[in-house]
Amino acid sequence: MIRMAVTLLYATFPSMQSARKAVSGLLGKNLIACANFFMSESHYKWKGRKVKEKECIAFIKTTPAKSILARAEILKMHPYKIPCVLGFPAKANKSYEKWVFSQCRVSKN
Repeated sequence: MIRMAVTLLYATFPSMQSARKAVSGLLGKNLIACANFFMSESHYKWKGRKVKEKECIAFIKTTPAKSILARAEILKMHPYKIPCVLGFPAKANKSYEKWVFSQCRVSKN
């Protein structure tokens, strides 16, 4: 059975090191269950100039309730002036959803 009870956070960081540091802090506070990292190349305009930079994307899995606190923590510790932190509801199979909630220490019926 597929349910809608997991939140996926997408956040970009300037390096793998900064992404790992943020995720480590979130894990330590039981705000997230896990994260995956991917290196990317971002293209955007900053102060009127085209910019191309390497970034690390973190896909972070958490509960809907904990996602609010996790987003606040990411924004508090993020090195960018304007960080990208997006949240999406995600469908999860029952066993994975149960695991996510257990990792975030939230009881789920």
